[in-house]
Amino acid sequence: MKREDRIGSIEAGKQADILILDIPTYEDIAYRLGENPVDTVIRHGKISVQNGAVIQEI
Repeated sequence: MKREDRIGSIEAGKQADILILDIPTYEDIAYRLGENPVDTVIRHGKISVQNGAVIQEI
């Protein structure tokens, strides 16, 4: 697809889609069903959720 210069890894200058959860390890996801552990969402390089609150609609 020849987009490796923009996507595919976390590097300065690349587009970022990242989900940060407020849990100690990934194994805890299965024990948190029914809860919302989302802390931060970065879409297209911009923060859209911070501290669990939507700050920017994309």
